[in-house]
Amino acid sequence: AEFFQSWNWRQGEHITLVGPTGSGKTTLAKAILSKRAYVVFVATKPRDATIDQLEADGFVVVRRWTPRYDRQVLWPKIQRMSDLSIQRGEIKAMLEDTYRQGGWTVVLDELRYVTDILRLKRHVQLLLLQGRSLGVSVVSGSQRPRHVPLEAYSMARHLFLWQTTDRQDLRRIGDFSGRIQPLEVQAALGAIRDRHACLYLGADGRLTVTTSDP
Repeated sequence: AEFFQSWNWRQGEHITLVGPTGSGKTTLAKAILSKRAYVVFVATKPRDATIDQLEADGFVVVRRWTPRYDRQVLWPKIQRMSDLSIQRGEIKAMLEDTYRQGGWTVVLDELRYVTDILRLKRHVQLLLLQGRSLGVSVVSGSQRPRHVPLEAYSMARHLFLWQTTDRQDLRRIGDFSGRIQPLEVQAALGAIRDRHACLYLGADGRLTVTTSDP
């Protein structure tokens, strides 16, 4: 709560969250989105307990993309692997439409799945590269820093990181901001003991350790 009192996120600025499963990425994303309008949360898992939480927060679950609801979960659920093309088509339509309309916040909870499995990397890159001028914010989540496209670092204004000691992961983090030295980031990550705590890096050079305490 103390962190959010002094944190400012403008529409069009991107946020990247990187941490292992169960670390608290989705919980943090919910807090970030709590007062945001025109949000589409992309769900890709066959089963996802997060959806119930989002519905309780006022999100409407839809199977096919529609701009009708200003806070929605786009969940083109797949029953068979052959349904992958349907899932890809709905998410592709959403990415193209939000780019055209502007003003949306697009939440890609499983970034690598969307870019690599659904083969929508160019669409995501375009939103990241041109989103600010369109008023489109991308909030992307991933389990490993090395799995995140470079644009999700270089174009992000806000980065939340959970602890990692992997050298390749730590090298990739250095692509975020020239204002923060990679060794400084490594030291801060190494000092974190709470698995739900994370390190915030701002493009303005701000570096803060947040916690999950109420």
